[in-house]
Amino acid sequence: MIQATFTFSGAEFNHDLIDKIKKIFQGDDQNIEIFIRVKTKESTDAHRKRIENAAQELERGENTVLLTGNEFESLDLQI
Repeated sequence: MIQATFTFSGAEFNHDLIDKIKKIFQGDDQNIEIFIRVKTKESTDAHRKRIENAAQELERGENTVLLTGNEFESLDLQI
């Protein structure tokens, strides 16, 4: 088994980067497994505060979008 570790910023993460990684393994995408780990530069306290603020905004109904089931289903989500 061959393993490689790539480190890049979120700004660099795009389809071209994935294609370049596949080329390294000679395009044999059936026999490779890609594992992605996200490491934030945010401190634990800042992360906790951001989550708490988001929860409070949600409770107050701020910065939210409400969709019906049909509206959500009609979205062309490409994840």
